[in-house]
Amino acid sequence: MEVLAEHIPYDQQRAIYDELASTTTAHIDRNAGLFEKLDFDPVRNPSQDLRTVHMPAVPTTPEELDALATAADERLYPYIKDAFIRQETLMGLLRRKRSEMHIFPVTTHQKMPDVAVEQAAATYAEHELFETPWHEIISTNGLIISRGVSTLQAFSMAASEVVQKEGNTFLSFPRTDTMRKVIDKIHLPGDIKFDNLVDDNNKRMRREVLDWLPAGFGHLPDMMTIHPLPKKRLFMAWEGTTAEVTGDDRYNPERVELEQASYAIISVLKHGAVLPSVIWDRGPEKEPIFITGDLMPVKHESHVDRVQEWQRSRLARALGLPDENVTIKKKSVNTTR
Repeated sequence: MEVLAEHIPYDQQRAIYDELASTTTAHIDRNAGLFEKLDFDPVRNPSQDLRTVHMPAVPTTPEELDALATAADERLYPYIKDAFIRQETLMGLLRRKRSEMHIFPVTTHQKMPDVAVEQAAATYAEHELFETPWHEIISTNGLIISRGVSTLQAFSMAASEVVQKEGNTFLSFPRTDTMRKVIDKIHLPGDIKFDNLVDDNNKRMRREVLDWLPAGFGHLPDMMTIHPLPKKRLFMAWEGTTAEVTGDDRYNPERVELEQASYAIISVLKHGAVLPSVIWDRGPEKEPIFITGDLMPVKHESHVDRVQEWQRSRLARALGLPDENVTIKKKSVNTTR
């Protein structure tokens, strides 16, 4: 299948990268000491190549992942990891359910590291509680992240490639009005517009996810014995855009506006069940918020809306805000592309 990025010259790919990078500078300030700007070098950093939408897991150890996640977020990660370990019954249920279906943990998105932090915490907790072989967990882990993450450096490498140590990583392209305005000014070849570029990236990304999600049965190495294929666990936020907050304190805001989910992700979620969660760092003086819900099927737009409404209302309650002060920003067009 044709890949639009193959028709975009290097200089214009770099211009697109620069515009992506301009949208992530705030995350450097909000996550003090974790991120730095990263130069465009798609040979050294494959996640920066617009043709790349799937990066396979890379070998790591429980000790390395635990250390990296702790350094990435010294408040959220230990708190969520301990919460998972304390909820041994829930973790056992999820482990059993994963023998039957794919599980899609979907969280709210306050700041850039929170989705990867949840994945690291769940990964370490499962290994700790049940002694599940490490390579088995990592190979069946997946994470969807925004392409914007590829513009940042963490631990002396592309942040988008750090998370490969947690599992398979899939790159989505953020569809924002700001990106649309700047990219359409670049005058891409063949009259390629912003929406064409985003649609092409995200369709290829979802196709890679579906290829990675097995169904049915496969062969053992002897090619004679049939066995059930392992189910997967794919972590994500509904959108790559972090929540907008109002007030002087980002940790304890007066208002929160969550980004509405793209209905296009239903093509993936219908192959399993969603495990919704609410994550919020309340700063050094308060305990973080981490709430998990029940497994929910998501096969229709109304199911997505129901899960997001649960997250919205639980976040409002946990922050102690009036219900109307936590809202979901509706898309002018919610595409299924």
